[in-house]
Amino acid sequence: MSIYKCKKWVCNHAETVFGSKRKSGKTEEEQEKERLIKTIGVLKAENDFLKNALR
Repeated sequence: MSIYKCKKWVCNHAETVFGSKRKSGKTEEEQEKERLIKTIGVLKAENDFLKNALR
């Protein structure tokens, strides 16, 4: 097998060789928790802004 063919095969099959967890070491549960924490932060900031606007 030539180097070109080997490189092409690795590029096409890298995810199956190295696994999909390579993209992110976090579980779905951890990602969901982070997303919810960010959402809570945004909502708290909006709430504080609106409280100050109504004074």
